[in-house]
Amino acid sequence: MSTIVVIVAAAVVLALAALALRTMTRRRHLRERFGPEYERTVEAKHGRGAADRDLKAREERHEALEIRPLSSTVRDRCAGTRPGCRTASTVLTRPWVRRTDS
Repeated sequence: MSTIVVIVAAAVVLALAALALRTMTRRRHLRERFGPEYERTVEAKHGRGAADRDLKAREERHEALEIRPLSSTVRDRCAGTRPGCRTASTVLTRPWVRRTDS
């Protein structure tokens, strides 16, 4: 009977360790992917678990999008010749950069 208890206890400990490792790996990935947005989401959602779920859902929605590069004609037309194009370009390519010239 004591052998069974030891085996069950070891299995529970291993399962908990695997779960903790998976959670830490997922959080590290989300922090690296979302940068400062990760901490803002943690604050807005009042906890890391809720923030992780929200950011994971965002990541899945993003993966479902059909993102295509701009044609060279559109890219050249919007290369800063129109007001707001430079800002739009920055927002699309570097969303974490805040505008300070407004």
